[in-house]
Amino acid sequence: MGNPDLIYERHELRQGFSDIVRFNFVQLYQAKVDAWNIAKVKVRAVYGDRREAVEVMAMSPWWSCDLADDSYERLEVEVVYGDGLVVKGEIMAPYDDAGHEAAFLTRPRAADIDPL
Repeated sequence: MGNPDLIYERHELRQGFSDIVRFNFVQLYQAKVDAWNIAKVKVRAVYGDRREAVEVMAMSPWWSCDLADDSYERLEVEVVYGDGLVVKGEIMAPYDDAGHEAAFLTRPRAADIDPL
């Protein structure tokens, strides 16, 4: 059946003379329930004095975004699923590497599965 939950991976990279932080958002398991497949991911970085939309690229099977300024207080993540349902989650600073191992964003499941 798959899984609609999302994990994130954080990577520190160097591009030219600047450091960037890349976040990859990955579905735990490819979902066989169409409604569970991710259609879009939106990210906003929240800093002390501002809130910025971050460009997210679809790089099947994951979604990826780069941050040139990693002094964010939190990242607000919004996932749009195949059926239009929007689920929100956030990643708080300082970075918590538990996102590699456990879902930080979970879609409700019960209403999506027909009873036997």
